[in-house]
Amino acid sequence: MNSSPFTLFPKDWKDANSSYLLLILLFLCIMIASVLTSFGMLLAHEIWGFSIKELPELSSRIEEHSVLRCMQMLQLFSSIGLFLLPPIAFIFITKLRLFKINNFPSAIVAIIGILLMWSFLPMINFSAELNASIQLPSYFDSIMQWIQEKEDAANIVATGFLKMDGFTDLGLSILIIAIIPAVGEELLFRGTIQPVLQRVFKNPHWAIWGTAFIFSFIHFQFLGFLPRFLIGGFLGYLFYWSGSIWLSILVHFVNNATAVIVYYLNQHNFILYTTDHLGTGETKIIEVIVSIILVVIGLRLIFLKTFINSSHQKIIN
Repeated sequence: MNSSPFTLFPKDWKDANSSYLLLILLFLCIMIASVLTSFGMLLAHEIWGFSIKELPELSSRIEEHSVLRCMQMLQLFSSIGLFLLPPIAFIFITKLRLFKINNFPSAIVAIIGILLMWSFLPMINFSAELNASIQLPSYFDSIMQWIQEKEDAANIVATGFLKMDGFTDLGLSILIIAIIPAVGEELLFRGTIQPVLQRVFKNPHWAIWGTAFIFSFIHFQFLGFLPRFLIGGFLGYLFYWSGSIWLSILVHFVNNATAVIVYYLNQHNFILYTTDHLGTGETKIIEVIVSIILVVIGLRLIFLKTFINSSHQKIIN
């Protein structure tokens, strides 16, 4: 029998109500993110002299070097506080083993996962086009205006972060856009929320897509909701079928780092196109179909290889 959700510290967290576990995790996210964001704001004031009232408007001045560095620091603190530290604190408090930290993917599985992420790009970009083309009825105009304003503000910040004059900027962008989000978001969403939701739904597929929904929603960029939702589902299946949180972290990192590096090479005229062009040209239907086929086959290969290895280990033991 599950312990009462009103029990602050259950004797055994394994018996705790799943909804209560999610509330504990939400509380940790809000509390730790608030503390680190506030600390980041104080540092911004001490280092660059920006007042707290100025910070919300800084995105319009991101072309200024001091503003860019300030926003990069704030983004770093925000990501660590919201994504990275809460799941670590949650696992420390509850002692729940929601994933095996020492379960590393084999080299073959890791390579397959990376190739699948790259193969999935045409489908991701095509879904982004579909998402952007959605038109809501006129009585949702005020909501759509708010969404567009949020999207424009996010794009301004993203463009500023991706303007890289040298290797220092490239390294900072990889840290802020690829490393911290890959580790933090995977620990939070795939490593913590997905297993807890599986306890709620009693079905791994509902847990995977429920987590993907939360993963996409929490970014509050609704014009990119569908592609982020699909990426969340893809990463969820990688984690579930491989049993390795490190695989989803690796693939998440490679996806984000690829975009950063390609943008860097494009800005410095080493290449002509970015990954955004995949799945959006005249041959996009063919590219999308091939993308889906490759991803389905690849995920199946990861499932079969993991299943076979697991069965082999059971026979040896």
